[in-house]
Amino acid sequence: MTVAFIPQNRDRVTVDLFTVDVSSPLWPILTIVLLVGVLLGTILRTRR
Repeated sequence: MTVAFIPQNRDRVTVDLFTVDVSSPLWPILTIVLLVGVLLGTILRTRR
């Protein structure tokens, strides 16, 4: 599902994180969020 969703979201968006504003197409932001989620899920799963 992610493989189909990311290429369809090529619009430019601005992400405001504290004092940093990043303007980028939506697909790299979604890819980064996906990778961070997978990484955190893996770390939390192996800690049990």
